[in-house]
Amino acid sequence: MKQLFETIHGLGPDDTVSLGGILKLSGGGDMHRRIAGALASHTGMNRVLSALEPDEYRVLVCVYLNLRGVTYGELESRLKISVPRIEEISLSLARKALCYVMKNRQRLHNKNDKMHHFPELREFFSPADLSAALQPFGGVLDSLFKNREPREKKPLRLSAAEKSVIDTIFSKGGIATIEEILETVPEKNANELLSSITEKGIANVIQDMEYPAFTGVILSPEVLHSLIDQIRLHSGAPAVHVHNRYFLLLNILKTFDIISTNGLFLTKQKIFRKVDRARIEDALHDISDIDGTPIPREQMLQLCLHIMNLLNLVKISGSSVLTTLNPVKNELQKPQILLQRILFQLHEGTVENTLFDSGLSIPSYHFLTFIIETLTRIHICSFEYLKTVLSIRTMSEMENARYIKSAELKEKFSQSFHEAVRFLVLAGVLTLEKGLISLTDTGKKIAAKILKLVDQDSKDQEMEQKCIYINPDFSLMIPKQEIPSEDLYHILTHTEIAKDDIILNTKISKTSILRAFKRGMAQEPFLASLKRFSRNDIPQNLTFMLQEWAQQTIRVNIMNAIIMHSNQPSFLEELSYGKLGHAIIERISPNYAIIDREHLDEVIKTAQDRDAVIRLFEEPE
Repeated sequence: MKQLFETIHGLGPDDTVSLGGILKLSGGGDMHRRIAGALASHTGMNRVLSALEPDEYRVLVCVYLNLRGVTYGELESRLKISVPRIEEISLSLARKALCYVMKNRQRLHNKNDKMHHFPELREFFSPADLSAALQPFGGVLDSLFKNREPREKKPLRLSAAEKSVIDTIFSKGGIATIEEILETVPEKNANELLSSITEKGIANVIQDMEYPAFTGVILSPEVLHSLIDQIRLHSGAPAVHVHNRYFLLLNILKTFDIISTNGLFLTKQKIFRKVDRARIEDALHDISDIDGTPIPREQMLQLCLHIMNLLNLVKISGSSVLTTLNPVKNELQKPQILLQRILFQLHEGTVENTLFDSGLSIPSYHFLTFIIETLTRIHICSFEYLKTVLSIRTMSEMENARYIKSAELKEKFSQSFHEAVRFLVLAGVLTLEKGLISLTDTGKKIAAKILKLVDQDSKDQEMEQKCIYINPDFSLMIPKQEIPSEDLYHILTHTEIAKDDIILNTKISKTSILRAFKRGMAQEPFLASLKRFSRNDIPQNLTFMLQEWAQQTIRVNIMNAIIMHSNQPSFLEELSYGKLGHAIIERISPNYAIIDREHLDEVIKTAQDRDAVIRLFEEPE
């Protein structure tokens, strides 16, 4: 290190203090020799590189990529930086002992002045295309996806300290910054450990060619493959079982039932009345969170209202909430299609009223489908395995290194992953069993639809198994883990749950049948599912009772409408048979009609065009 040391020894007092400060060296001892030792290390080089300006870093990269040196003229041509500015930069880099300049002896001009690197520092500064360096990670993933069973690997012979460093790198997705490693390993040991694992071929230390400066420690593909394999089926999580089926959709229907029957009203403070919220919350089914505990009912109600608002199923009119299922009437019997629509609408839609905020952070549709598509290839894995694979996929597929170099984006990814998995579990797309994640029967169908695959797994799973017991009093015993989610959905939309456990105890009642009828749901899918999975004969009088209940029921439709009077029946006839015919709900006499409140403005404008005298919401004398 003679040439490097000579350069450092020749630094002026101010430059020596400045460089020592960058390297975080306190006073005392032979400062020049200490600077030389610190600079010729991974941690020291990282500190100096991080202190460079953009143009300084670009020039330094060019110098270290050209072993024979690079002239000012060549730098001007490549980097589009003026020669005077390059000369300033060369002096600044020389004062930081990163390079030196060989002057042109002829001195005709300084374009032939040449900048050279210090050979002693090449081990600690090896600029490379970071995105290209991570491309082998894609090959690791392809191998993992093709071989779903863990491969036997020779154990790495590592010290406890080396293992700590490798665990840190692996936890960051296979590439970690020097700063992240220093969070777990003292600096006095970090350089020795980094040199050790690079010599063993376990990892490489590189710097990105692009500014800002970034020093990354990257695991070798073989080591990364081995470490990922080890956590494929080792969750370390509690042995909980979570499979929420279509209970999110059922809760949305329950919310509709209560609002359309009992109402949901606002207080003077413009918040929902507690008594109305409590009534709905008490009616909702329990849905398990990723830790196996039920999600709070108030949070579940808020999520249901959020989804309903995005689907145009609820809106606020005055001090009350109006609800309808018309926008999804064609999907009510097709829960998979309805759920897919919800997944898409959650990100694409916007909520203008804060009363309908979700209460949950929901990632983009692209991120949700990214997880679904990845699990289609993996089938089953631990939470950490899925997170690591997704992180590596994100890095290996990105065109630039912005994600890798940003701690903020990494943290955002980690948070989005947790939120996405949580929501997909709540929605019944993912299931958790003994800490391992996989697609449910619903998730496999959605994946097949998204990826245009043949849904063979779901077909195999849905082979008919007679498992439902029907009693003469129309009560049912349903082992919910043995029946496909869609058939369970059809049955639960027409029954009332008495007890929710491994065995669902439900009952077909007049109330449950009329509730389904009110939603606009047909009985055929319900009866078909019942017949497919019933172990005993369906009571002969069931079909008759269903028809009897439907025919004998009194139907009361309370509309948010307005009565309009006109002294000239011709005006009401013009409305009834003209462009505003849809605004007339019913003509109740020659001079009176019931009109839809939503079209009130159009009716008023038409009356104004006829020079009518309008009295709005005035009581008759």
